[in-house]
Amino acid sequence: MSETEITSAETTSAPTSLFDSELAVANSCYAGIVREPGDGGHAEQLRLRMVPEGKVMPSLDDPKPSDEVQFLDDQFTAVVSGPFPCIGARAAFHEGTYRLGVYDTLGDIASVAGMGRDLRRFVGEQTEFASLSEYLHEGDAFGQFTSFVAIFRQPVPTSEDDFERLLWQHLQLLHDHDEPVWDPARSATPGDPTFAFCFAGRAFFVVGFNPHASELPRRFGYCTLVFNAEYQIARLHEEGRFLRFANAVRRRYVRLAGRLNPSVPRNVESTQDETRVYSGVPHPEDAGWRCPLVVRPEVATTHTVLGKETPHHSASAFQEAGESDE
Repeated sequence: MSETEITSAETTSAPTSLFDSELAVANSCYAGIVREPGDGGHAEQLRLRMVPEGKVMPSLDDPKPSDEVQFLDDQFTAVVSGPFPCIGARAAFHEGTYRLGVYDTLGDIASVAGMGRDLRRFVGEQTEFASLSEYLHEGDAFGQFTSFVAIFRQPVPTSEDDFERLLWQHLQLLHDHDEPVWDPARSATPGDPTFAFCFAGRAFFVVGFNPHASELPRRFGYCTLVFNAEYQIARLHEEGRFLRFANAVRRRYVRLAGRLNPSVPRNVESTQDETRVYSGVPHPEDAGWRCPLVVRPEVATTHTVLGKETPHHSASAFQEAGESDE
């Protein structure tokens, strides 16, 4: 084989993205819920299964997760199913409309590769969920509220400020290796009231959990990132339900924590850069906190926000969306 042929072969075989690499495949962990019908008076059960490549929904015949993954899913489900303020996340766990992955190290390139591969897959599947009529439940299409949950085995941060640093290190690496696209509904300029973290062309509201969280609703034994698609929040605006949902979540937060998160706007109709709420570390409105994400020049210079004349109420005004405050 000539030198030209060797070079051509190497170029052809090389992955075009970190998320298509062998490192990504080796660190991927993509689990979803199967509804097992009840019988003999027993209630329906939600079973966790690994979702094979090429399938949108797993089946009971698909591989079971490892004991570790099952344990972490059980633990996080217990947190979200309790008095947790985010009703949208509670709905996703109650209905089983979430995906979960367990990765080694927050902020490490191997975990970024595997998690990014899985989050990219989740973005592609979200548009298919609502069309799956076999998953209609209580009158709503599957996927009314969906979340992607990433749990990390390590490190144990030394403080919540350390966790916040790791969170932004991880998000920066995801962005650095992503395609140069941005959600057209959101600004690509940190600090802009319509800015949100975007990945694979979709805007997300990111909710961080860590063992040292001073905010009780954000406390969990492992560093965890929950990705909630912003279009779900936009739908609440379109349906005229945003303010009712926002106020319900605020009431639940105060009920659990004793007061509202200092990072949350005092007025539910406030507009602000929501990224200061991602980590859960308190950043009051007048504290001067700045989003540390550095948006790549090719994104920042070519991105145009669509519909910017439409008022945008930040997701941070209520953390996330839900259906009832009970």
